[in-house]
Amino acid sequence: MNEVNIYPLAPDRWGDFEKLFGPGGAYAGCWCMWPRLRSKGWGASRSAGRKAAMRAIVQSDEPPGLLAYMDGEPVGWVSVDRRERLDHFEYSRKLKALDRPDALWSIVCFVIDKKHRQQGLMSRLLEGALAFTRERGARVVEAYPIKPPAELKSYQGFEGVASVFERAGFVRVGGTEARPVMRLVIG
Repeated sequence: MNEVNIYPLAPDRWGDFEKLFGPGGAYAGCWCMWPRLRSKGWGASRSAGRKAAMRAIVQSDEPPGLLAYMDGEPVGWVSVDRRERLDHFEYSRKLKALDRPDALWSIVCFVIDKKHRQQGLMSRLLEGALAFTRERGARVVEAYPIKPPAELKSYQGFEGVASVFERAGFVRVGGTEARPVMRLVIG
């Protein structure tokens, strides 16, 4: 794999975020707002509104994730944020917090450019996300990946793949076999 550089999504990188997500906003016009909206708000929103909402987040305070670059081009994204900023998870019955450890962060989404899939980029983004959370005082990082039954197609696995998290030291703490809740305690 070529050299990968990973940077927080700051306002000056917005154009690269748009380029990676494409005119459709990645998964169904998501613009990575699905984890940040309650189910009702998600259902009522549309792609343009989600894009504007994400741009406002990027322009406000803490970066909502990281962009990966190869040869100066954006090739990947990981959404990583404090759990309390992710309304979809905070108000979900299925993904209700198991407990409330101090400084709980969540990794919830990956977007990998189709030309760069199956090259280890998810692992590199995960490494970057862990470094990012450590710098910001995280004590526990949580993820909600899938255990795919077969080869993934298109955007399947956007939540992450459990085996990638296992290799990084995450352990299953809940969820189901196919959709585990995984955590890494940062020591």
